[in-house]
Amino acid sequence: MSVEVLEYLNEKKVISQFEYDFYTDTFRKRVLSEKQLEIRQKINQKLINFTSYESNSAFNRINLVLKWSDANKWFDTTFVESLKQSCERNGKLTEKQFQALENIISKLKIP
Repeated sequence: MSVEVLEYLNEKKVISQFEYDFYTDTFRKRVLSEKQLEIRQKINQKLINFTSYESNSAFNRINLVLKWSDANKWFDTTFVESLKQSCERNGKLTEKQFQALENIISKLKIP
């Protein structure tokens, strides 16, 4: 993973400051301990989750609702914003979160 990708993930809060520091500190290290390898794989998985189709699909649905809410000021976006933050942090939504988002879209008939 490049330094630019690490900076982007850190900026988006996909990885923690510890994970960012760890990865940059061990960036050129070829031999990692078992624990270091475990941490590195966890960070790599966060990148995969963040860039997955599932994640992009969730962001598309979230942004659809947020854009719709611009014209419908009565709609409280707090929950949808929290879904966005969760998706940014975890790389995906849980099944319950995604279903709640879909319920909002269908009940409000958001095109």
